[in-house]
Amino acid sequence: MSEKTIVELCKEFKAHKYLYCQEQYDVFFAPFRDLPVKLLEIGIQSGGSLNVWRNYFSRGEIYGIDVDPACCLSEGTFCGNQKDTDFLQYVINSVGPFNIVIDDGSHYNSDQQVSFNTLFPTMEKGVYVIEDMHDDRPEFYCEGYIHTKDWMKTLPYRSCIVQDIGFIFKE
Repeated sequence: MSEKTIVELCKEFKAHKYLYCQEQYDVFFAPFRDLPVKLLEIGIQSGGSLNVWRNYFSRGEIYGIDVDPACCLSEGTFCGNQKDTDFLQYVINSVGPFNIVIDDGSHYNSDQQVSFNTLFPTMEKGVYVIEDMHDDRPEFYCEGYIHTKDWMKTLPYRSCIVQDIGFIFKE
């Protein structure tokens, strides 16, 4: 079992995570470190972060999804779109339910909210994370959806925003 921090593991595996994300994950994920968690990351790119989670959560089952088939070649990965509720339901039925979900996918407000509304109700006790909520560019907004930071404030769950990361807790 690795005793390294997430910051150290991100350096080792060249994971594309902002340092402030890594530091927050060391705090928020510590209670789950030695538990048999199921983690799903949305948006896995080169897969470096999956290696981080596999080493950090030594008793965990680690899964990832991405829209790019080239990113979905390793074990535990699924190729599909995070806004496709049928696809997400397939992932849930195949390997869920999850304790930790990390949304580092498209960064579109609509996709973040659709993914959350599909995955969160099926989660076991844990935490749902939405990364990179700083994207205020117009192309990340979709008609009928508000900015994810504002939307989070309407949720009836314990949550917090630290810098540009949203944490919603399933209790």
